[in-house]
Amino acid sequence: AIWVLAAALLLWLIFAPWPAGLVDLIGRKKIFLNALFNGVTLGALYFLVASGFTLIFGLMKNVNLAHGSLYMLGGYIGYETATLTGWWLLSFVVAFAVVAVLGIALQVLVFRRMEGQDLKQTLVTIGISIVIADIMLWIWGGDFYTLQTPTWLTGPVELPLITGVSRRTGEFIYLKYPIVRLVILLAAIAIGVAMWIALNRTRIGMLVRAGVDDRDMLSATGVRIQRVFVLVFAFGAGLAGIAGVIGGTFQSVA
Repeated sequence: AIWVLAAALLLWLIFAPWPAGLVDLIGRKKIFLNALFNGVTLGALYFLVASGFTLIFGLMKNVNLAHGSLYMLGGYIGYETATLTGWWLLSFVVAFAVVAVLGIALQVLVFRRMEGQDLKQTLVTIGISIVIADIMLWIWGGDFYTLQTPTWLTGPVELPLITGVSRRTGEFIYLKYPIVRLVILLAAIAIGVAMWIALNRTRIGMLVRAGVDDRDMLSATGVRIQRVFVLVFAFGAGLAGIAGVIGGTFQSVA
């Protein structure tokens, strides 16, 4: 009952016009809605970063503490791609591909040699993270870089959320919010749903889960489990690259 009341109160705060007394108490509704949406869209970015790490650690038990450096590398790769080509969407493809290849190298050269050794994986990936971060600092310096969004994603869009009432006309004033952040939120939701479907409703997801539970038995059926794990690791690392491009778009890379 408490959760139902809390959900009803939140929906009322979002969709209903606020009385003057509430505005005097906690501030303008426009500020509240902007803070709410900023938090949700930032959470979507964190979800994309964490989803790659969770995919690798949760399914394969590989402790990859270099995942944050892969995220930052994706942001730099995306920035260079968008700057050279002028194609914002192409930066996602290139960042995913480059970081996924690096992920394959990590899985083959590092994690395959230390399977089941969590402490070694932790220490080695911390060192790899420091090396990658220093290389990026050497190449790009300590400056801030922001990816320029295409014109069709520039500017705000009006949402059907009331922020107040005009004193002159009496009409409702609706919230305007950057369209690029909304697209990022929808993309994060789509990726999350696609990952769930892939892991729970497809053959490749069944193979991955079976390989985690009983690798020897799955290998005995003729499945090349190491190849499956390499693909999973590459996809998880690629997600970090995509998240880096997104982070560089509505925040910055430094």
